[in-house]
Amino acid sequence: MWQTIDPTDITNLGFSPGEASAIALIQGSTTVISRILVDVVNSARGYIISGGNQLDAPDTIPDMIRGHVLAIARWEICLAFPQLKALQTDGRQKAWERAMDTLEKISKKELKVELPAVATTQQLSGPISQIEKTDYVNPRQTRRNDLSHL
Repeated sequence: MWQTIDPTDITNLGFSPGEASAIALIQGSTTVISRILVDVVNSARGYIISGGNQLDAPDTIPDMIRGHVLAIARWEICLAFPQLKALQTDGRQKAWERAMDTLEKISKKELKVELPAVATTQQLSGPISQIEKTDYVNPRQTRRNDLSHL
């Protein structure tokens, strides 16, 4: 199933109630968290489509990568606020690394994601690394020396 992530419920992002309270006290945190979440979800959707998978409704992600998207968002939130340096743990960084590895596998077609209930026609461009190189050689290649007589 594909679902959205609610940016207003910080505890659902994987922060403890105490951590969520500390984050909520930071001025402007709600806006920054919403922006980070939108960016992470859109990025994950880009990896999905670049791997040849279909997308569901905008702003949704498949449940199978929900934990990975949350791990990326959690790490990005910890990095966004200097006050949260204590929350930048090795465990959270390793979770971010595993999540990014999973998204890379999806974009390289090594891992398929669940099909959406209704695929959308939304097209996102994939990373440049997804452009396939061909062995085509242009026989009409022109060099500077060939043009010197013009």
